[in-house]
Amino acid sequence: MEKHIIVENTTIRINDKDIDIAKKLLAETNSKYFTIEENNIIFKPYIVGEIKIGDTYILINPRHEAYNISDIFAMATYIDTDSLNTSSLANNYEFGDYGMENIHLGFTDILHKLVNFGLSGEFQTKETFSHNVYGDLDVEKYVKQTVPITGIPNIYQIYDTNTLYNKLIKASINKLLLQVDYETSKQLLHLLEYFNNIEDINVDESSLNKRQFEYNGTNPHYNLALEYSYAILKNLKIKYNQGKVEYYSFLYNSNNLFETYILSILKNESVFDASKWNTAKQFASIKYLGEESNKFFSPDILIDYNSSTNRALAVFDVKNKFYNPDTKNLSNSVYNGDIYQLLFYFSRLKTSLGGLIYPAKKRYEPVRMVLSDYSENIFFISINMSDSLKNRHETLINDIIRILR
Repeated sequence: MEKHIIVENTTIRINDKDIDIAKKLLAETNSKYFTIEENNIIFKPYIVGEIKIGDTYILINPRHEAYNISDIFAMATYIDTDSLNTSSLANNYEFGDYGMENIHLGFTDILHKLVNFGLSGEFQTKETFSHNVYGDLDVEKYVKQTVPITGIPNIYQIYDTNTLYNKLIKASINKLLLQVDYETSKQLLHLLEYFNNIEDINVDESSLNKRQFEYNGTNPHYNLALEYSYAILKNLKIKYNQGKVEYYSFLYNSNNLFETYILSILKNESVFDASKWNTAKQFASIKYLGEESNKFFSPDILIDYNSSTNRALAVFDVKNKFYNPDTKNLSNSVYNGDIYQLLFYFSRLKTSLGGLIYPAKKRYEPVRMVLSDYSENIFFISINMSDSLKNRHETLINDIIRILR
């Protein structure tokens, strides 16, 4: 296998055989991730992750120095599991080297812990007719005259591990088995033995619901296992040809991912109402020679937005850009255009409070910018991507709370 490690916004040349597979993939999926020119795969701006095409494996690292490929996977998993117990992801596990390339390592690791603790199940109420009483009598169905023929209606409970969450984990194992190497497949097959009594299910990724992955039992390893399962079943794209994996991919737009990640933190874990419009709003129209077109805007994060008055307490824009206020020239740490954009949002939403949120590789206190002859309060905020998920989320929320006060 040819392995290539590149950086976001890079073009790569691959062999004739695999470029044919890539062209087929492009035709079948209308890929939003790359285009092809001759033997070159041209990844679209901000695409990161991994893709295997035939015998060519490509890992695309982020361009941003504040986070790495493991952080991309962690952000995507956090976003995907917003209805689960996300504290398990934030408190009990750090992804470390288990990025998208090595998703099977993290998954098998947590599954070993899960099965060693023991599969969880649920009590199910069953009903049967028997000539022996070994449960509660179903009074409503008891007919004395028919007992010699049908038996006594018994109601009893059994502990059943054939639950939906175990079925989903088993489906994830089976999906990974089709693309991992021999040594990893041996581990997965061993783990699969613990799920022998679990029913096989066909999973349609388009119909997956995050609530299907909920778990409220006592095994501390289930939540993370289910988070991995959701990522594998929902985001791992695999195509087979004659029983062989032709391609698979885990690809994301880093800008969109980081923006959604910040919004998810504020929606899931903060005490204030953070939101984003489903559709952009028109603010202007352009007319020329009988033609007319409209201009729209959509801030990344609104705090306490009131749709009836079109007002917000505060507005924040998320910028996946380099940020270092330690520099001697502090004004160079932010772009003027981003400030102008934020001031426009202030005007449209009748507020004077907000800021820009950046990824960073260390902790920076929020920086306040004072505008000459203006009352607006603009803050530059960063999230320390080198910190644990739990700590970075709490710090970000506390920084914003201090600003809102």
